[in-house]
Parts: sequence; structure tokens; C-alpha cells
Amino acid sequence: MAPLWRGAGKPVLGAVELRRYAGVMASLNAAELLMGVILLLQALAAAMWGLGARMKAVPTVPAWHWVGAAGFAVAVMALSLLGRGVGSWLSHGLSNMIAPGSFILLRLGLNILLRAERADGEHLMVIVVAVCCGLVGVSQGAPWLWGVAYSSLLNAYCLLRSAQAVQAHGPLEIGRGAAQVLAATLLGLALLFLSRALLALTLPQQSARPISDPTEANLILLTVLLLLGLLVHLVLGMAVTLRLVRRLHELSRRDALTGLPNRRAADELLDGLLARQRDLGSPFALLLVDADHFKRVNDSQGHAIGDRALVHLGALLQRHARSVDLVARFGGEEFVLLLPDCDHDTALQVAERLRQEVQDEPLRLGGRKLALSVSVGVALGQAGESSAALLVRADRALYRAKNRGRNRVEFEA
Repeated sequence: MAPLWRGAGKPVLGAVELRRYAGVMASLNAAELLMGVILLLQALAAAMWGLGARMKAVPTVPAWHWVGAAGFAVAVMALSLLGRGVGSWLSHGLSNMIAPGSFILLRLGLNILLRAERADGEHLMVIVVAVCCGLVGVSQGAPWLWGVAYSSLLNAYCLLRSAQAVQAHGPLEIGRGAAQVLAATLLGLALLFLSRALLALTLPQQSARPISDPTEANLILLTVLLLLGLLVHLVLGMAVTLRLVRRLHELSRRDALTGLPNRRAADELLDGLLARQRDLGSPFALLLVDADHFKRVNDSQGHAIGDRALVHLGALLQRHARSVDLVARFGGEEFVLLLPDCDHDTALQVAERLRQEVQDEPLRLGGRKLALSVSVGVALGQAGESSAALLVRADRALYRAKNRGRNRVEFEA
């Protein structure tokens, strides 16, 4: 048989090498072939997460945890495949002992991504139980079902806790749909391992066998494990992408200087309040708040102090507004407050309280204080009114407050 050539130069594979590889492949049973595919897919997943982390294309800390999770999966498959010639303590004992490490790292990465509690105490408990069970099994010559049962139960526990964290924290970070898909995938893996533990305890002769044996139970297990393992990494990639999209959307609605919502966010909520008033008759108020003589602050103190003054004003308004109110920076030195379920008297009370708080809490600059004041224009939403018309009315009230001496509240009917 002629060798395979690369270009005009060196042979890549000759007849001897091809026959050797063909012989190796022919000697593998169906279970071993599936294990080899799982090993290759997990190695590829580890490489992809590692590359993404190195390039800062994905969240670095979760990605490195998932590199470790895939690496543990590769190690388990490799020990089960290659360790049989050395002894069952390697192919069975050690592989079962380290298998929960893959799901611990998977859960840790998810918890970090979703801003959930790390649960290091739980993970330490799982590690201690796995090591103790593994050492007892090897030293006492425990039957195969011992390793299958304890390893599968620990794997299932980690996966169930991961699914619980995704259901609790996922909707906020990656969206409800992605959280449901990811949680369902993790639950599927957990049920797979619970089923394996149950079968090993109830039908040890058929189920508590080396995973490389081509039994019907092992072939089903490996096939489902292959599909769900691939799905986990695909859904994790989707979750990371959706989280990035949500972060970008959030940043697009946030003022970079004050950290408050920006005009886009305020416009969206204003449209929602107008729709709610139209459908349910719920009253609301809009307050336009403008810093008095702000150009004078910038000219006399400099723009750096002016920026600090805006941050100070935003923090004061946020702190002293009602918990249900939205405080946003509208642009320049102007802020807007949207007050749901608010009537005329309540709106004026809130506006006057905010004006007074700004007057009473100057900006502290080292050993000196910079006095600030605001003018406030108040308008109530009216049925059938557009957002532009409501803003015009509030703006008229604001300019009336400016023209009447500043540091005051005016209402536009």
C-alpha cells in the first residue's frame, strides 16, 4: 500500500502505521469507542474554554473552572480505558474517586458566573467523602458496586445542587429561558447518575460492571453521558453569551458617571407608566430636577469638582427618594424622578423633601464644603398624554422655578 504524502515531501502515514491504527480501532469494543469519543469531546471543550479564557473572550474565572471540569472528565475516561492493564485500583478505584471533582468544578464555575454562593464547605465535604470511600474500597477490596454507587451518588448531588443554583440565580443573570434549559440539562445528568447508583445496588450483576464493558446498561449510560456532556458545554456557552448581552444592555441603560439609570432607561419606564395609567388608571408623577448655577460650579471649581457634585446629587436623590421611585440622570446637570402610584400632594412632598436634603447636605471637599441647591418641576401623568407632552409640562414647571429664584419646587397642572 502506498504511503499517504503531504505535498511533495514527507509521508504522513505509511501502510504499517495505517494497519496498526486499524488494528487498534478493531480491538476496541462499543463501550470503549464511546469512551474515546467522550474523552476527545471533553478535551476539545477544555481547550475551547481555556482559549476563551486566555483571550478574555469569556468570563475568565468560570472558564478556568470549566477547563478543570472537562479535564477531570478526560482523566476519568483515560483511567478507565488505559488502567485496566495495571489494575482495578486504577481503572475503577481512582477513576470513581476523582469523578466528583469534575462536577464540583462545574458547579463552582456556575456559582461564580451566576453570583451565587460558592459553597466551599459542601465541596470539601464531597471531596472528603469521595477520598474516604475510594480508599476504603481499594484497601478492603470492595466489590464493583461500591465504587459505582458512591461515585454516582456524589456526582448526582453536585449536579442537583448546580441545577438548584441555576434555577435560583440564572433568570437574573442569563434569562429565564436559558436558565431553564441549563437546569434541565443538569437535572438530566443527575438523574442519569442516580439511575446508575440504583441499578448498581439492585442489579449488581448486570449494572455494577466496569464502564468499559459493552453491557447494555453501560452503552446506554455512555451514550446519554456523551449527549448530555456535549449539551452542557453548549448551554454553558449560550449562558455566557446571554450574560454578556444582558450586561451590555444594562450598561446601555446606565449613566457612566453617576451609576444611575440614564435617559433611555427613564424613557422606557415612563412609557410603561403611561401604559399602566391608560389601562388601569394608576396615577404617577414626574419630577425634573436641575442643579442651580451649575455652570458657575464648573467655571470656579473645575470640571472634576463638577463631576463630583453630580455624583453627590445623584446619590442624595437616590437615597432620599422612595424605594419604588426611579432616579435617573437625564443629561448634563438634570435628573428625572418617576414616582409610581403618586398623587399631587405626595409628589410635592417628595419634591420638597429632596430639595431640602440637597440644600442641607453640601459636597465635602476636604476641609471645605460646596453648597448646592436644585430647582424641581413637578407634573402628574394625564390619561391619553404622550411622554413628550408630559416632559414639556414638567419642563415648564422647572423653568418657572428657575425664574422665581431657584432652589424651589413648582407644579404644572
